[in-house]
Amino acid sequence: MKDAMAEYPFLKGVPSYTDDYSLPKAFAYKARNAFRFARDRSKAKLHAVSGSGPSTVAPTDLICLCTARNEMRFLPSFLKHYRSLGVDRFVFVDDGSEDGSVEFLSGQADVDLYTSKLRFAEARRGRLWREQLALSYGFDRWYINVDSDEYLIPPCNGKMDFKTYLRRIFGLNKRRIIAPMIDLYPIGSLSHAKFDAGSGGYPWDVADHFDRDGYRYERSESGNISIYGGPRHRVFGVNAKLTKYPVLWWDSDTSLRKSIHAPDPSWRNSPTEWGVLLHFKIFSDLKQQVAAVVENRQHYDGASIYKQMQDQMDTAMPESFEYNGSVHLKDMETLRSSGFLVSALDRGKDRTS
Repeated sequence: MKDAMAEYPFLKGVPSYTDDYSLPKAFAYKARNAFRFARDRSKAKLHAVSGSGPSTVAPTDLICLCTARNEMRFLPSFLKHYRSLGVDRFVFVDDGSEDGSVEFLSGQADVDLYTSKLRFAEARRGRLWREQLALSYGFDRWYINVDSDEYLIPPCNGKMDFKTYLRRIFGLNKRRIIAPMIDLYPIGSLSHAKFDAGSGGYPWDVADHFDRDGYRYERSESGNISIYGGPRHRVFGVNAKLTKYPVLWWDSDTSLRKSIHAPDPSWRNSPTEWGVLLHFKIFSDLKQQVAAVVENRQHYDGASIYKQMQDQMDTAMPESFEYNGSVHLKDMETLRSSGFLVSALDRGKDRTS
């Protein structure tokens, strides 16, 4: 049974749920995770390419875990953005890039770079890598856990420093931030929307509009939240799950066993803290990028969602993604006024028990 009471974005307020927490469940998670992580340590097949490694990370450092393949055009702005949030160390796993990503990342002083003999799909779509890296870099700390085309806008944007915010929500017993992927797209002809690493800017300088409505909210009985919709659904009819938990307090209870979209333990997955992952796929080379994903076959279900998009683009390539609900991202506060950025701190108190 699914709970579909809420409307997303939250112009009418965030639903409030009670955490289903029990000590027997917590002990079960700890025991299962300890066994799995020990068993999987050799399976990840991670090889350190560059960087100073886990031994030089301080207990209070904020770490960003990221996987990438041929995403050089995003990397300069990605690093700049997350450095501005206070990230102290980036830990990348490169999945066979051929576009100069490895050489670029190897030259960054705050980046630890790894490769693997496994491909992304073989590594459980990267979950095996991320779990082993969290084990290596240490539990009981905050991690940002994203892909290289995802730019986190936290609930505290424009209100307080991100690390201060993390300390404050930790004091409210919050251990996760949920942030659905909101696809951005250009207005006008797609053929003019070019973005590359040499531009020196951010991807939202080119793709600067998002859908204000048309999203579907579901919450399962286990507590996992799913958000669907956005321009990929509106234009191509695909039902990509947008929900992610890119900011986690990673302790011995935490794992990505089921999915990066629904980390364990599930009782932490109905949070009061809602940010956004600005997600960038829609530029002038959309057709070529989708074809590359389909050929690579590393995404969920053999990249079936991208295959559906490819089939439609082969029939009729859309000239524009604009519709009457397109919202211009004037600045990041546009997301707040549109109901996408929400925090218990905004209300002055914690509404959940």
